[in-house]
Amino acid sequence: ADSIDVPFDRTVNNRLRGVSRMASLEIILENAPQKYTPEEKEAFATKKNDLYRELLKNMSEKNLDERTKDVLTILRQRGYLLAIGSSSKNTPFILERIGLDHFFDVVVDGNCIQHSKPDPEVFLTAAERLHVAPVDCVIILVAVILDVYSERIYDRMRNKD
Repeated sequence: ADSIDVPFDRTVNNRLRGVSRMASLEIILENAPQKYTPEEKEAFATKKNDLYRELLKNMSEKNLDERTKDVLTILRQRGYLLAIGSSSKNTPFILERIGLDHFFDVVVDGNCIQHSKPDPEVFLTAAERLHVAPVDCVIILVAVILDVYSERIYDRMRNKD
């Protein structure tokens, strides 16, 4: 955002959660001083994702809230099937970094869906892959798991030269 003089703050950053890569770019560009071609947008999205993935490399199991892991462990011990649904195409990478890559029965991410949240596709696909009726599922929103780390990424992105 800084490199193209687009205002970016925590409010904008928080709006990026749960939306696709291109939808997040559209949010960032809402206050851009000019319009961009689809090719330019694709280049921005690739650059943004490359930077994001580089920052995610610093993520580790220590960034996973212990209470979150405890809840997931209890659910697993009680025999619940577990799925994670995310619009992010980086979900498998993030799960690997925080040590949860083999924890879920099903992972549905931006690589598997056409529509980002709030569209229910990610949840319906997870239920289908679990072979469970959607009415028998409980959705637990886990954005809070990464809140602290997200803030660190935001701060590092803002202070990046």
